[in-house]
Amino acid sequence: MNKARNVTTASQDTQSALGSDETNTTTFDIDDLPSRETSRWTYTRKEAVVMAVVTGKISVWDICKRYNLLFEEFLAWEHAVAEENRTRYLKHKHSTGKKHTHRKSRMSHFHEMRQAA
Repeated sequence: MNKARNVTTASQDTQSALGSDETNTTTFDIDDLPSRETSRWTYTRKEAVVMAVVTGKISVWDICKRYNLLFEEFLAWEHAVAEENRTRYLKHKHSTGKKHTHRKSRMSHFHEMRQAA
């Protein structure tokens, strides 16, 4: 029970951080996940897995089973993805000198889709 609460909190933190990133607003599909046999985990692959969990497309437990991950390892990925997106947002905001409000982020799009379901 306690782990489930931690997953929710971590995912909400990630949604907040990912919601700040300027990315494409494409539709996510479970087929977009990396292969079960993936052995080299790039940032992009980790991000796809984290996004699938954060948007409710698949549970963290199913991800851990699918990729033979420890729960703590998934949380580390989630944290890394959130930090990377915060960094990208801040760099973009600093380089343009403008507030980043003109585009909807991929995370905002997924969050809206999740609420509509």
